[in-house]
Amino acid sequence: MTQVVTRFAPSPTGFLHIGGARTAMFNWLYAKRFGGRFLLRIEDTDRERSTRAAVDAIIDGLAWLGLKWDGEAISQFERAERHREVAERLLASGGAYRCYASQEELEAMRAQARLEGKPMRYDGRWRDRDPSEAPPGVKPVIRLRARQDGETIVEDKVQGKVTFANKDLDDLVLLRSNGDPTYMLAVVVDDHDMGVTHIIRGDDHLTNAARQMQIYAALGWDVPVMAHIPLIHGPDGAKLSKRHGALGVEAYREKGYLPAALRNYLVRLGWSQGDREFFSTEELIAAFDLSAIGRSPSRFDFAKLENMNGHYMRAMPDAELLAALIKDMRYLQGGSDMEKMLEEKAVYDSLAAAIPGLKQRAKTLLELLDGARSLLMPQDMTTEASAIISKGGNIYLTELTPLLQNDSREWNATSNTEVISNYATVHGMKLGQIAQPLRAALTGRLTSPGIFDVMDVVGKEETLRRLAAHALPQVFRSLGSDATDKLERHIEESTKPNNLEEDQAVRERINAALSQQGSHEYITPSGATLTLLTELAREGKLAAMSQAYNALKVKYPENAQYVASSVPAKLTNGYFIKFLNLDVLRVVQWEQKNPSWAQQSITALDNSETFASEIAQMARRIADNIQ
Repeated sequence: MTQVVTRFAPSPTGFLHIGGARTAMFNWLYAKRFGGRFLLRIEDTDRERSTRAAVDAIIDGLAWLGLKWDGEAISQFERAERHREVAERLLASGGAYRCYASQEELEAMRAQARLEGKPMRYDGRWRDRDPSEAPPGVKPVIRLRARQDGETIVEDKVQGKVTFANKDLDDLVLLRSNGDPTYMLAVVVDDHDMGVTHIIRGDDHLTNAARQMQIYAALGWDVPVMAHIPLIHGPDGAKLSKRHGALGVEAYREKGYLPAALRNYLVRLGWSQGDREFFSTEELIAAFDLSAIGRSPSRFDFAKLENMNGHYMRAMPDAELLAALIKDMRYLQGGSDMEKMLEEKAVYDSLAAAIPGLKQRAKTLLELLDGARSLLMPQDMTTEASAIISKGGNIYLTELTPLLQNDSREWNATSNTEVISNYATVHGMKLGQIAQPLRAALTGRLTSPGIFDVMDVVGKEETLRRLAAHALPQVFRSLGSDATDKLERHIEESTKPNNLEEDQAVRERINAALSQQGSHEYITPSGATLTLLTELAREGKLAAMSQAYNALKVKYPENAQYVASSVPAKLTNGYFIKFLNLDVLRVVQWEQKNPSWAQQSITALDNSETFASEIAQMARRIADNIQ
């Protein structure tokens, strides 16, 4: 039995397309399945578009995917002399002829074809003419003398029997006028000389197959077995393109996909064995055959690829997954910094310890790296994590920090679980209510491995540092009967004007706000002042806010109460809330004329989207004192 020989023959005009990677996979698997050889040929005859960088990208992409070819990669361009030799042989045998048609004549043929709504076909005008009739100064091309009657039949292993009328297949060019061989000739000669027995490629080459079969016939060579596989489409059913997302294999490495997972997914795009989804490489080799490839295009589903990749990651032994992460780390966004950190054994050991927990929540190496960075490197906090802390979580962090700091116990997951569980029990809370603020403070995110595993990996010193960074400021801790005095002194120090120039500019803005008149809320003095206070809060000018609010209290006392009670529902700046909420409490304390209004203000503080937890605590204590 003849040894099976397949080949992958990409053009180096860009990256290794994901569709090309699947074609390479099919060729590689088929050769492995039957103990054959898988060859690589770089079809670089288009010298204007072919680049060394593209060749390197193709070779690197195949190597990353684990598709090792047999022997050296072959350059089609370097075989040009052999292609010319075959063309001359056809010319000598009468299987080809010289064509002297001018560019003007060819353009006239194209124009006529467009007028008739047909594809351009060379009309064979030099097929039987004597070369002595050639016009002077015209360099001829060499054309195949193709059959004009009958049919060319492609017995395709995927598409079945495909018939082409020979009258629709014109005399194609074999050698250009400058002596360069065309793609059609070069492919046939190279496949023959390389001993290729099976050509597996995209079905966009199906018409080429019929043309190339005529060249094989003219040369008297055996035609390889052909299998033309459907192209890959995007999720919307259109041909896969840049608008659908990543196209080059290198982009999938940068996104953190494992080669084994990508191989598995690509094979399942068009080939199947029942409903089975997951195959090891050995299982794919044992099962793969051309008869199981469908004729319809497959749709590339990025979510499905991601889920498959996550499955592979969770199934990998921890040490292998860590090795895969480190191997591809330089290609991942943010990986360079982590790569340098891993030179320290302590950091490497911490990452190794975190892998079991991290891989349960990651679907790509990029997500795995992101999780590792959140544990081992300071991270910007997400909006959701920040909200968890600002809406009461900082109280828990403040109270837990000294409990965790106890030096009389060991620092490990078991010990930390006991401390935090006891705290939750004492305060009548579920463990999850405590875990989320801790997770937010330690990782900057709301998803991570188990929080006690995180604390173990991060270590005691760094855990306490991160918790302290998000706990309440020292001035708000251990509030007692003198809470109001402490807060007033803090705000008084915080609201001193920075300079006279700023003070004058603020006065002008305040006067403009207080001079507003009208019936609509936002053009009254109170509405205008509330807007001004919002602007000053965003500018971080606490002293200016103090000036503006005090000026409103002097001129419009009742409006000041409205502004103060409106603030929790309308503003988000932390200092602004602390300052004005405190003033609401002053009103409650000093006047005590309207307990119902006072209680409404306190309720507003509790329910507000911009709730400042430390002020709410103080509000409850003051409310208890005045009832």
